[in-house]
Amino acid sequence: TSIRLYAKYHERKKMQDEIRSMEIEFKDAMYILASRLGEGRPIEDALRHAVEFLPKSKLAKTVFQRILDNITQLGMTLDAAIFDKTFGALKNMPSQVIRGGLTIVVNSVELGVNVAAKSLISLALQIRDAQRIDEMLKKLLADVTIMFSSMSTFVAPIVLAVVASMQRLIITS
Repeated sequence: TSIRLYAKYHERKKMQDEIRSMEIEFKDAMYILASRLGEGRPIEDALRHAVEFLPKSKLAKTVFQRILDNITQLGMTLDAAIFDKTFGALKNMPSQVIRGGLTIVVNSVELGVNVAAKSLISLALQIRDAQRIDEMLKKLLADVTIMFSSMSTFVAPIVLAVVASMQRLIITS
């Protein structure tokens, strides 16, 4: 059964891990975009800089590069380059963190590059804080899991022995 389950869910787990790693990279990418936008550069230049600055980033290689290609080669607007049903960079992206973050990018760029820079820095800080909370919850959950496993190892046999001896006592009386 374990082999069958592994075969069935391996690709799904691999995709989920890939998306989680992209969500972790998203925070750093937002800082890079915000720094370029803060210099008064256009969003295309900021995206290009992020792709060059993060060469090993899956997010930069897939999402940001596709946004750039859609804008430069297909002449799409930023909104269409990201969210278009056919050619959009997020066409096959299930991550709500990345989708929501890029919605903020589109909306804030329409208000100006300085507003976009401030918005992206705030977004990056919120993502960082959410990741810290997630790590703390994982540690707490690990502590609870260890406690339960130790209880099941030590306490459960004692309770079982007490119940068995009480049953023997009731049967004999």
